[in-house]
Amino acid sequence: MNGLLKYIEMMEKKDIVVVIPVYKTTLTKYEEMSLNQCVKVLADYSLVVVKPVSLDINELLSRYSLLKVENFSDDCFSDLRAYNKLVLKEDFYQRFANYQYMLIFQLDAYVFRDELLDWARQGYDYIGAPWLPEQIEGKIGNSKYLLLKRFFYRLINSPKLRRWKYFTYEVGNGGFSLRNITKMIAITHKYKDKITQWLDDAKPFYPEDVLLFVEIREKQYRLRTPRYDKALQFSMEVGAEWAFDYNKRRLPFGCHAWYHEEYYPFWSRLIEKY
Repeated sequence: MNGLLKYIEMMEKKDIVVVIPVYKTTLTKYEEMSLNQCVKVLADYSLVVVKPVSLDINELLSRYSLLKVENFSDDCFSDLRAYNKLVLKEDFYQRFANYQYMLIFQLDAYVFRDELLDWARQGYDYIGAPWLPEQIEGKIGNSKYLLLKRFFYRLINSPKLRRWKYFTYEVGNGGFSLRNITKMIAITHKYKDKITQWLDDAKPFYPEDVLLFVEIREKQYRLRTPRYDKALQFSMEVGAEWAFDYNKRRLPFGCHAWYHEEYYPFWSRLIEKY
């Protein structure tokens, strides 16, 4: 264990890759803002766009010379369900096996400052914005939260597990998330057949970040995550106003879904001042 900790402490920025999914040639104003900030703040890391093989992003690459590219089948980006399957495939993580950690940076994320190496050196397997309970989230009324709650109720039949409190304060959202690549390769290899079953097109949509929390129960494959209060220092999404106050009004490393309707009034004010 001491050897592992020493190995993690020796990690450098070259050991971390920032993965940016892009699936269209023209970005929106807000997506451009997210990408600009990503490239500006995280320029010392490998920045890799993952995209459909047929998508021409030469114009984008001409403006962002630091970006590298990894192509995947067009089918992997046809819709949210398809992308969900992509990030639960072993091949996805094998493409980045030369790195130790991956930051998935969807273009509705925003990063405030470079703390990426510091977070990776803490040795967690996965960090994302935590899911917060109804009494907090209800203050700003989030439709995504309610959909997620209904999804859990459909998924879990056990009366004990159906209690929503079982899922609150867990870590967390995948749209802006740090992942241990070796651990993700192990999980996606071990659970390959089960993942195919869980994500079958005939079944209700199963978010990949939720699946990782609910289904991966074997001890050696469970993702090591921080407590919710520490994870709020990494990222915020649901209950952002409460989370910001709870975090002593200190901005996190980044946030997710910042320009979505429920969150834009809050985050836009902070981003404008930053």
